[in-house]
Amino acid sequence: EDRKQAEDALEDSEALLAQTGRMAKVGGWILDARTLEVTWTEEPYRIHEVPLGHKPPLEEAINYFHSDDRPKLETAVKKALEHGDPYDMEVRFITANGKPLWVHTIGKPVIVEGKTVKLTGTFQDITDRKQAEEALRNVERRNRALLDHSPVCHKIVDLDFNLIYMSANGYKMLQLDEHAEIY
Repeated sequence: EDRKQAEDALEDSEALLAQTGRMAKVGGWILDARTLEVTWTEEPYRIHEVPLGHKPPLEEAINYFHSDDRPKLETAVKKALEHGDPYDMEVRFITANGKPLWVHTIGKPVIVEGKTVKLTGTFQDITDRKQAEEALRNVERRNRALLDHSPVCHKIVDLDFNLIYMSANGYKMLQLDEHAEIY
């Protein structure tokens, strides 16, 4: 009876963890330092758009990363394996079906007797957040352009009246250098 309850509790816990990973678009992985074999939880398979159970060699797993970002990741993995340095980075990624994504990956070495025996980490699809950040930057650029071309002086200050922003026309009207610090 106790064993059955423990098994049921474990199954419930595993189901909750898998569901949470799907909702957060985050999964885990392990890299064996000796064999360089990569093991994933369920979510990385979905993010990579590969069949569940696919066992990619390390080189294949790294090749999913955007070619411009791949050297950064390769260096981080090498430092983690050789020196025990953890890493935490956001990089571009291309799925097996060619879909471009942004991912956040964290790698933590597991060190036994001074030697890295494996890396463990997380892998999260952060594409939605990156797209929202880019949309916000575009809105900010557009708003600044509108304010800078307005015929009046626009200023934004914080609660202590420290200047956060002043339109380009404001600097001209006040005959100030745009790089001058104003209090």
